[in-house]
Amino acid sequence: MRLILALCLTVLTQEAAIPGETKIRRVTIYPDRALVAREAKLQFPAGTSTFTIKDLPAGILGDSVRARLADGTPARLRGIEVKNYAVSKVVGDRARVLMGDREKLQDQIKGLQDRSAAIATRREFILSIKAAVGHEASAAVLKEKPKIEDLKSTAAFIEESLLEIADKSRQAERDRRDVQEKMRLVDDELGRLTGGAPLMKTAVTVTVESAQAAAALLEISYIIVGTGWVPFYDIHAGVEKGEATILYFGQIIQATGEDWTGVELQLSTAHPARSAKMPELRPLAVGSHPGKGGFAQAQMAGNSLQRQWTELDTIIKQQNDAVYVRGDRKAVELPVEACLPQSSTYVFRIKTLETVP
Repeated sequence: MRLILALCLTVLTQEAAIPGETKIRRVTIYPDRALVAREAKLQFPAGTSTFTIKDLPAGILGDSVRARLADGTPARLRGIEVKNYAVSKVVGDRARVLMGDREKLQDQIKGLQDRSAAIATRREFILSIKAAVGHEASAAVLKEKPKIEDLKSTAAFIEESLLEIADKSRQAERDRRDVQEKMRLVDDELGRLTGGAPLMKTAVTVTVESAQAAAALLEISYIIVGTGWVPFYDIHAGVEKGEATILYFGQIIQATGEDWTGVELQLSTAHPARSAKMPELRPLAVGSHPGKGGFAQAQMAGNSLQRQWTELDTIIKQQNDAVYVRGDRKAVELPVEACLPQSSTYVFRIKTLETVP
């Protein structure tokens, strides 16, 4: 499910509620989570104001939420509060589309029921004609010789009508099964979105105190699970020139429930809350002859990438299952035993604004 980037932001004071919007500006993706920074341009009154941002994903780690005002703002932050809450209906375009599709399918089912009822009525009518003709034919045999051509014509009419009715009945049944299967698929997807445990959201409330009314730029940042990245390499070798070009890429999984549209994107090799030490580098020989050591090691590196991608996909699914299905937020926090020394970290800054839906 995707969330709309511009989320409702309100300022609650005794005089009035002042609306605002937040927008995701920067995202730093770590191997198994991300740091997201949102900004909001606000007009706040003199005194104490409370700003509440709702409909944030439940995958946000509460202890990681931070808030800051831009330099030069004539105000001070007095507090920040993070709450998780359940919602009864899904916030998002996909759920609304599914509900609309379900209503259309229900109308189709009603139409098919009406068609089946009309077909059954016509069949009863044809059978009543058959019964009446049979009775009249028996009476005519006793009184006078019946006209064979008339009987054949009536019999053919009844036969053709019954065959046509049977064909329409089978078609209506096929259509009914098709619509019911579509309804089942829609219900299954809606069930995954709305069923089971209540849908959880996060709200962040920031308290600001100012001696005068002024404009402010507020930044909210947080760590969120449900995303990560793995590196992979592309090596181009020019045998004639004796040169090789190594390209470094990053593959991203994004299942946070947010749309990162037009954001400043960074990929970091860091693991939050872990210490660092100098890495122990191992050589990777790249040979030009298949079957030799370098080729085998490069092939192993490719297999390692596939394992890393599969492992990351499993981690993301486990994180989202813990947060959104079991409601076990502790499961996505880094345990003490995981805070082991790690290699020196690198941050890759993407020069252009990127979109990761």
